[in-house]
Amino acid sequence: MSIISKGLVAVVAIGLVVAGVSLIKEKKEKLAQDKPMKSYTMLVSTMDIKKQDVILTLPYLATIQSDNNIFISSRIATRIEKIVQCGKKVKKGELLVKLDSKELLAKKSALNLQIDTTTSNIAAKQNSLVTMEASHERTKKLLEVKGASQESYDKEASSIISLKAAINALRNKIKILKTNLIEIDSAISYAIISSPISATVSKCYMNQGDITNPSKPILRLESQKGKYLLVRSGIKVNELIYKNKVYPLIKLNNTYNGLEEYRSNISSDLSTNQRVDVNLLIFHAQGIKVPLGAILQKQNHTYCFVANGDKADIVEVNILAQGVEGTVVDGLKDGSKVVVAKPDILLKLLAGVGISTKEN
Repeated sequence: MSIISKGLVAVVAIGLVVAGVSLIKEKKEKLAQDKPMKSYTMLVSTMDIKKQDVILTLPYLATIQSDNNIFISSRIATRIEKIVQCGKKVKKGELLVKLDSKELLAKKSALNLQIDTTTSNIAAKQNSLVTMEASHERTKKLLEVKGASQESYDKEASSIISLKAAINALRNKIKILKTNLIEIDSAISYAIISSPISATVSKCYMNQGDITNPSKPILRLESQKGKYLLVRSGIKVNELIYKNKVYPLIKLNNTYNGLEEYRSNISSDLSTNQRVDVNLLIFHAQGIKVPLGAILQKQNHTYCFVANGDKADIVEVNILAQGVEGTVVDGLKDGSKVVVAKPDILLKLLAGVGISTKEN
C-alpha cells in the first residue's frame, strides 16, 4: 500500500472515532434531559379489622330421619283382603290391613270339633272305668270266698290300667289341641292389622289381592314425631343453623365412608330422607376475621398484607377456621388495615410492588 493510501485510511479512522464520541456525548446529554420513569403502584381496597365475636358456617344438605317410622308386615302368609290407601293419615288403632283368615277359621273349627269329640271319648271311657272298677271290686270279694278265679281278677285289673292310660292319652291330646287352638287364634288375630301410632301411610309395598310374606313389609308409616337431621362431616361440628335457629348436634359415634355422623333433633313435617339446606356452625368465638380476598396461599405459607403508607407489609398468618363468611386467622394485630384484592394483585404485592389505597 502506498503512503498516500495509508494516510487516507488513518484520516477516515480518526473521523469515525471523533464522530462516535460526539454521538455518545449527544446521547448522554439527551438522556440527562429526559424525565425519570414513573414507579407504578397497585390501587387496592383495604379493610380495618378488629378482634370480635365471629360466627363461621359452611352450607350443607342434611337428611331428614325419624325414630318413630314403622314398617308394617304380616306374621302370616295369606291374601290381602283390604288395605288402607297410601297417603292417608291414620290414628292409633285404626285398621290398616285385613288379611284372608278363612283357612285359619276352618282350622279352628276342625280343632274345636276334635276337642269336642275327644272330650266325649273321655267321658265315655270314664263311665266305662267306673263300671269296670265296680265290677273289679265285686270280683275281689268273690275271690276272697273262692267264688272267682285269680286269673279273672288280674285280667280286670289289667283292663282298668289300660283304660286309665287311654283316658290320660286323650286328656294329653286335648291339651295339644287346645295349644294348637291358641296358636290358630293368635294367627287369626294377626289377620287384622291396626296402626300402632298416629301417622301417615307414606308407602304401600303391596296391594289388595297380593299374598303377604312375613319377611317383607306391607306398609310404611311416617310419624310426625321423633324427626331429626342426619349430618355426616369430615370436620368436628357442634351446632347447625336450620331456618335461622341454632340446634345442637349429637355425635352418634358412627362413621359413614370415613365421615363422622351427627344428629340434630328438630320439629318438622317433612318426609323421611328429604334433604334440606342447613349451615354447619364450625366456629363461634372471639377472633380476627378477614375476607377470603385478603388471603394469599403460596408454597405452604399463608400471607396477609397490611397497608403501611404506599407499601404493603407482608404478614404470615395461620388459618384457624374458614367458612362462607370469611377466615379467622392468627398473626394479625387488632386494628390492622388489611389489603383486599385478587390473587394476582396479592402476588405482585408479595414481590414488593407499592400500593395506593381505597377503603371498603
